[in-house]
Amino acid sequence: MNWSLMRAEADRLFARYAWKEKIGTLDTLIVASAKLAGATRFLSFDATAAALAFAENIPVFPVLENEGKRILKKLTA
Repeated sequence: MNWSLMRAEADRLFARYAWKEKIGTLDTLIVASAKLAGATRFLSFDATAAALAFAENIPVFPVLENEGKRILKKLTA
């Protein structure tokens, strides 16, 4: 893992989304890692992480439920 790239990607995600909705550091790092690894699908049962991945155009499984959709709406507003 290139930690400099991971930090830069996490910083980018925080700058883009943290002012819109509370996103945790671990969720953000996991999504940043998935992006850097070239993930084509994101498996998560955590509504925040799944919504963040979806906002970054990574398909999510299982599909977002109500809480995830609420978070996604705030992230993409």
